[in-house]
Parts: sequence; structure tokens; C-alpha cells
Amino acid sequence: PTHNTIDPTGVIPLAPSFDTVGLMAKNLEVLLKVFKTVSQIKNKTEVKKVLLPVDILERVDIETKEAIILAAKTLAKKLDIPLEEIEFDSFCNQEVGDSLARLQGREIWHNHGTWVKENSEYLLADVRTRLERCEQFSLATNDDKNTDQKAWSEYAERLQSLLSDSVLVLPILLSTMILRTASVEEQKEFRTKTYRLVAPASLAGLPEMVVPVKIQSGRTIGIGLLGEKNSDLTLLSIGNEVG
Repeated sequence: PTHNTIDPTGVIPLAPSFDTVGLMAKNLEVLLKVFKTVSQIKNKTEVKKVLLPVDILERVDIETKEAIILAAKTLAKKLDIPLEEIEFDSFCNQEVGDSLARLQGREIWHNHGTWVKENSEYLLADVRTRLERCEQFSLATNDDKNTDQKAWSEYAERLQSLLSDSVLVLPILLSTMILRTASVEEQKEFRTKTYRLVAPASLAGLPEMVVPVKIQSGRTIGIGLLGEKNSDLTLLSIGNEVG
């Protein structure tokens, strides 16, 4: 959901600037009812065009690519609005993913660093390594921290401007899910790639709805609908057109 539209009271903070209470349900009707009950958002926003990130689609398998293109075309047709192809790499590249990691990591360490140091021996090695990175991020100079904060603000403004009166249809994963038996390096690579697609909604505090869609091979993929701030009810109302 749009950040700060659902009260997080009672939720243990991880990185408060990015924490948001998400909702999950088997059908949209239930999801919509719950959202209307717990959210501050009461009105829909207008959608005037559907955006398709053609450069990002070149990074996924052909079946996923075709499913997302079909979803975008179907949505545009149902809503009777234009479909516009765009370049989106500048919003979810490696630099953006690294920026999110630094910003989020500093807040995580600020909130939990003391506890982590006292209990590190009980943590899995992979978890401990990630938290140690958070500690390193927290040691950055004030100049570096200020640079990240400024870039973050500019990023959020650019993305909000791009998504004004629009909905972006995009993949939520760049590859198929890995197995629990995957090596630490495989897990790290998967996490890094996924992080880049999580970054836009997280950095700009925007709502993103994930719709499960079964594709020809029998796999189920998630298709993301990313909207402007406070467009949550709009995304929920059009989700059926994609799924």
C-alpha cells in the first residue's frame, strides 16, 4: 500500500521509512473490503494510460515477457486508454538497488544494531552477514549519508511524476524462484536481482499490487501493478482485468 496509509501500530519496526503493512487474500473482493476498513484512502484516482517497461521485459524469460505484455494490452483495452512503452532501467538498476540497501540498512542497524550484537551467535550465517552489511552502511560519513538522502528524494519525485495518472505493468521477479537448497551465492544473486524490482515502490512509498497469473507452462507468476501515491483503490479495482 501507499506508505503511511495503514497504521503500523503494533508492528515491530525494521526500517520505518520503508515499513508498510501489506495485505494478502485469495480474492480481490476480500482484499478490497479489508483495505477499505484499515486504510485512510477512501477515493479512487484516475488512470489515463498504461505503461509497459520494454527494457525490463528483455531480462525475463520469454513466457513471462509475453504474459506481461498481454496483461498490459488487456488492461489498456478494458480501460479504453493508451498503452505506452517506456524505458524503466534508471528506476530499477543496480545503482538503485544499492541505494535502497544502504538507506534501509542504516535504519535497520539504528533500530536493531544493539540487539544484533548481543545475539549474533544465534543468527544464521547468511542473516548475520547481511546485518553486518547494515552496520557498515551505518558507518558512512555524513556527506555520504546526505548524498543518499538527496538522491532518494529526487528519485521519488521523478517516479511519482512518471506515474501520474498512470499504472505500470511489470514483472516482480527477473527469474524463477530458487529452491530452498540453493547455495548462499545463488540466494545472494536472486536477492540482488529481486531487490531492484522492489526498489521503486519502496523508495517512492508507492502502492504496488501483485496479481498471480498462470502461464502456458503451468507456472504461476506475479505481475506487478505499480501506481502513483494513493492509487491503491484504483489498483484493487482493476486487478481483475489482469488476473
